[in-house]
Amino acid sequence: MGQDTDRDWNALAEIDPYWAVLTHDEFRGAVATDADRLEAFLESGREHVERIWKAIESALGGPFSPQRALDFGCGVGRVTIPLAARCGSVLGLDVADPMLAKARELCERLQVGNVRFVKSDDRLSQVNGTFDLVHSYIVFQHIPPARGLHLLRRLTGLVSEDGVGVLHVLYYNPDMAALPVRLIKKAWRSAKRPFRRIPQMHMNAYPLNDVFRIIQEAGGRQVHVLPTDHGGCLGAILCFTAGRRAPT
Repeated sequence: MGQDTDRDWNALAEIDPYWAVLTHDEFRGAVATDADRLEAFLESGREHVERIWKAIESALGGPFSPQRALDFGCGVGRVTIPLAARCGSVLGLDVADPMLAKARELCERLQVGNVRFVKSDDRLSQVNGTFDLVHSYIVFQHIPPARGLHLLRRLTGLVSEDGVGVLHVLYYNPDMAALPVRLIKKAWRSAKRPFRRIPQMHMNAYPLNDVFRIIQEAGGRQVHVLPTDHGGCLGAILCFTAGRRAPT
């Protein structure tokens, strides 16, 4: 997210964390103290995990029961918590301390004990070993591609042999299609920044040829694509099984 977008994400985490994770109006404000809205928020995470599990088990041709899982960009734990119900343990990573604090509180409240949360950085320096499942959803769109591609390479390298990666990227943002539009929007965001209470949420598109190359070089095979559409911003959840690394 560059230092700018790290700062923005921390600010969003302080101002409206549940909405920052899932930008629907129903999740604005004090979601954690509203049982119905909190349940709807958590159910959206369970639905996402059910969707990717069907794709993974279809690719594997059988049940998937990972022991170690990693959730990159975990936010308040919307997906981390349902992952914990299916995995031996889950490590949640996020750049925002307020998000991590709220995720820990939510897990304690729900008595989810097989999750650990740590702060993320570009080197993923607090991550050790490999994982049977490496997951990230609606995260990389908020990270500039120059930085995000490096992180994707780091994450694919953490997938164990015969493990599974589930990584989501946008590949098309209609508002950013032409260079003049990009320059105008960048200037407009810069002009508005001093007056904004809520930081701009970026929607970055990635070159899929680079993303697929990273996955293949990490030993990725049997890539299953789940299309996504977030308000006209088109993307793909890439579910892949990992084999031996490609020779360098």
